[in-house]
Amino acid sequence: MNQEDELKKYLGFMRKQRADSIKELKLTLKEVAERRVVETTYNCDDVRDILHDATVNCEATFQSEVMLHSHMNMLLIQQYITQASKQNVALKGDIRELEDRKRLAEAALFEESLFSSTGHIPELKMKPDPVEAGPSPTETKLKSRVEELEKALLQLKLSTASKKLQTKLDETESNVRKNKALLRLTERVRALESELDDRIDKSTPVQNLKKMILQKNDLLKEYRTRLIQLDPGFADSVK
Repeated sequence: MNQEDELKKYLGFMRKQRADSIKELKLTLKEVAERRVVETTYNCDDVRDILHDATVNCEATFQSEVMLHSHMNMLLIQQYITQASKQNVALKGDIRELEDRKRLAEAALFEESLFSSTGHIPELKMKPDPVEAGPSPTETKLKSRVEELEKALLQLKLSTASKKLQTKLDETESNVRKNKALLRLTERVRALESELDDRIDKSTPVQNLKKMILQKNDLLKEYRTRLIQLDPGFADSVK
């Protein structure tokens, strides 16, 4: 279905809706007339009261019909938007064109020709996209100020993060220094203990004690040998 067929289908539907709305208004006026116009003569107050009654009822009917048409158009636009989004196409409407009298007159002529028997249908040209005006000096100034504030905020965040990182590094370095100092102290203690053991082992009293123990061991061996010579059974008793 081409664009013209789609427009004709939509306009035909809306023409029917307008006709139905007019019927509803006529029925409303008829109901008021049947209910209020029952006398042969009326004074001014009676006429005003009847007109007020008719106005109130017609206003309610008109509002209901206009709201119905708005909701219909909304659902139709939603269908177009959904179909366009599936094709990765972004639709953007110009609401101001809906109040453009010239464009509305062109649309009315297009509709009239579309359903007439003349066969000539004028082309309803698309209005070019409006040229977007550049930002005002105030907007430019505000945008620049926002960018400056965002930059300052980013620098502040980076500075805060840098300080926190430096604090962590300082704490880590301090712990490393403490661990190294503790390790050096531990190694020093071990070295001193080893040196002390070596000195004790080489001291004169310890050397004399070792000699004394060796001499006693030699004497014990000598006494054992003599006892075995004197009493061979002694060897079996000490096994």
